[in-house]
Amino acid sequence: MSSNSSVEICCGSEACRHFWKIIQDIAHALKRPHGFNFQSPREIFDELRIASKGGIADYSGITYEKIEKQYGVFWPCPSDEHPGTPRLFEPRSWNAVAKGNGPFYFPDGKARFNAAKYSPPAEDADAEYPLLLTTGRVISHFLSGTQTRRIGPLVDQCPDPFIEVHSPGPCSKTWTQGGRLGYSGLPAWYDHPPGSCGENDSAGYDFYSLSLGREGKR
Repeated sequence: MSSNSSVEICCGSEACRHFWKIIQDIAHALKRPHGFNFQSPREIFDELRIASKGGIADYSGITYEKIEKQYGVFWPCPSDEHPGTPRLFEPRSWNAVAKGNGPFYFPDGKARFNAAKYSPPAEDADAEYPLLLTTGRVISHFLSGTQTRRIGPLVDQCPDPFIEVHSPGPCSKTWTQGGRLGYSGLPAWYDHPPGSCGENDSAGYDFYSLSLGREGKR
């Protein structure tokens, strides 16, 4: 589990408690207090500095003072003198594997390319089924819509899953029944959610949104 030590759980102004204190109380209640006896977030961070030293995400050179002075420090930061690494894999960037030989996670610092043999799809478009289905998230659901869906204004922007047909030709063969988009060339198992004809450069594709509907159903 990871959490931001500055985040608080509040049940009222008198009862705010930090996550790290709650986790420690749980550990003590389970009779497992070892390693859960910190007195401040700074002590926890210093433990992280020690535990991560020499690893890929090296925090050992990051201190509260450096964070405040630089307005943030990016790992890896392997020493007090190191400024941090804002962008991984840039020339002259450091990591614990290459140790200065190059920016990538190999002893010589060089990247590796692996060629993959092409495999065609198990099913492709044809005269009988001319559309390809792709799925994705709509922008208003990008995170909350695939998790809790508790942010009302975002839910209202796109309350239900939908399908969009991006081809004027196949769209001419569609019909709408009770707000649902049907297509005469689709297999019998194909679900017919609310839909429309899309107008963009993705001709020949159906787009189906992944997000859950109001009733928690796809």
